[in-house]
Amino acid sequence: MFWRRPWYLSCLLGWFLGLIGLCIQHDSNHGSVSRNPLVNRLLGLGQDYLGGGSIAWMVNHNTIHHVHCNDVELDHDLGSASPVMRLHSKADWHFLHVFQQFYFVILEIGFGPLHIVSSAIFLWSKSAERELIFEKHRNVCRALTLLVPLRFLILLTTCDGPWDALCQMLITNSVGGCYLAFFFLLSHNFEGVKKDGINSLVDCFVKNQCVTSSNVGYAWLAEINGGLN
Repeated sequence: MFWRRPWYLSCLLGWFLGLIGLCIQHDSNHGSVSRNPLVNRLLGLGQDYLGGGSIAWMVNHNTIHHVHCNDVELDHDLGSASPVMRLHSKADWHFLHVFQQFYFVILEIGFGPLHIVSSAIFLWSKSAERELIFEKHRNVCRALTLLVPLRFLILLTTCDGPWDALCQMLITNSVGGCYLAFFFLLSHNFEGVKKDGINSLVDCFVKNQCVTSSNVGYAWLAEINGGLN
């Protein structure tokens, strides 16, 4: 008889997966873990191990988000939660936004499972022109999407049926996704951050990163989460 994993260990596993997302895969896919591109690529596949997509990350996070960080016209991250979240003054205002400081946690709990689904759709869809540079990596990333159903099948051997296995997966991915999304949201949306006036097409790239980004929790938490810039 197999040992059944209690729910609190599913939460702990989710936290560990969140740390991979915040630190290992994040820095690797930025090319900053090693001077060896192969090391960065292998560790960057940690994003695919989580159920995400490293190709999608490098396209959307590196070449769109960071190049245009907090540029309200070009940074897609600022509008990714629209219309339920309002992250800059030029976004349309709705009465619902009065309560966003309360319900944003609920949205972040759903980030992990939703990210897995959206990444799989991205990887199995036809490549856009801007993604062709990563085409040689696509088949590997597609193969790694099979890890999610494989985990489910393994959980079936230890859980009390499919619904129990699904709940265990949802707990793990929701905790990990929420932890990751919480700190990523804060890293570019904090008191004193610059948004209005950012023009990423003409301003200095390095200066824009400095005035639009911050690690959270001082050095002790940055040591755990890694640098979020």
